[in-house]
Amino acid sequence: MNPPEKPKFWHFNVLDAANRIPGGGQQLPIATLMERGDLRMSIYAPRNEDRQQPHAEDEIYFVIRGSGHFTAGDQRCSFNGGDLLFVPAGVEHRFYRFTGDLLLWVVHQGARPGDTADDAASARTGVTPAPPRGSAG
Repeated sequence: MNPPEKPKFWHFNVLDAANRIPGGGQQLPIATLMERGDLRMSIYAPRNEDRQQPHAEDEIYFVIRGSGHFTAGDQRCSFNGGDLLFVPAGVEHRFYRFTGDLLLWVVHQGARPGDTADDAASARTGVTPAPPRGSAG
């Protein structure tokens, strides 16, 4: 029996992706949509405050909608829908004074804490899509 064919590309609809974001509680409002090697694609919708911590990965934020202010290290800027923000790994960053409709695509690039060279090499050989919301996994 042949293994299942790996997807050649992904297509994400913003409404479907946003519906995968967990709501309420202490969980960070982010949903991982796909992973391939050390690349991850997520959708993020901070509510009231941005509680994330510095990461071991570079991140690119694409602002889908909303506006506000962003700080990374000692730099600050305002942002609007359509903007792109890049944050190098390890830099403390935060969205603040943002609108309630803020929604962001997030591209994470780089090894995550706990990854070993073997994990990274094996991850680069295949594609692991995130399971649908609500499924065990």
